Amino acid sequence: MALPALSYIVSMSIYILFLFLFLEYTREKQKFYKWFFILALFTLPLWFINLHSWFRWAKTISVLIPICFVSFVRISNDGNHSTVMQSLKKKWPMWILYLVLMLNILEATMGDFEVGNYFNAISGLILCITIPLPTRHWRIGKKTLCSLHQVYVFY
Repeated sequence: MALPALSYIVSMSIYILFLFLFLEYTREKQKFYKWFFILALFTLPLWFINLHSWFRWAKTISVLIPICFVSFVRISNDGNHSTVMQSLKKKWPMWILYLVLMLNILEATMGDFEVGNYFNAISGLILCITIPLPTRHWRIGKKTLCSLHQVYVFY
């Protein structure tokens, strides 16, 4: 039984709204975010169920590692960790995440080329070219124009 397109549009709109509100809430409530991240780490074994191809493995790994890395960068920039995670407050973590995001898109692009979906593959290449530069447009903090999570949600 096929669902009409309207149900997809409505459900994706609700999901995007929920995701945006959740990200905004976690930007404001750092303590909640830390506990949520710790609890989410316990679900890690569930993420590796039903991974049967290289593409699923690569996508799962290339999503989990940056999520953990972004979480540590966010925790280090909350103002309570002056000496423990000092190196994560520099610009190199942003460039690492920029490269990981680009690699994630390129993985999907390679998969699209393999199956002959050239329109999606070209779209992936365009996305790689148009990712905003991290030193100019990415920020981790409460009062920013374009946060790192918004960049990841957009792409």
